[in-house]
Amino acid sequence: ATATKNRYYCLDLPEVIHDAIADNNNSSSIVVDGNHNHKSDNDVTVEFVPGSMFEPCTIPSPVDTILIKHVLCDFCDDDVVK
Repeated sequence: ATATKNRYYCLDLPEVIHDAIADNNNSSSIVVDGNHNHKSDNDVTVEFVPGSMFEPCTIPSPVDTILIKHVLCDFCDDDVVK
């Protein structure tokens, strides 16, 4: 049986994603090299997704894991509790 590959997303506000896509030659995804500049099965594709972590309907689904790094400190306590 073939193993299912994980899908990876970069979720951020629409204006941030717009700039990320523009900076990436207008591509809505980027390949992260897992093998030092040689195409391999370790490469993963990260898809840019506009949305908000405060609006669950914008979070890609299904999802097994969400990594949040250096984010919650940018919001007031009431928004972080949401």
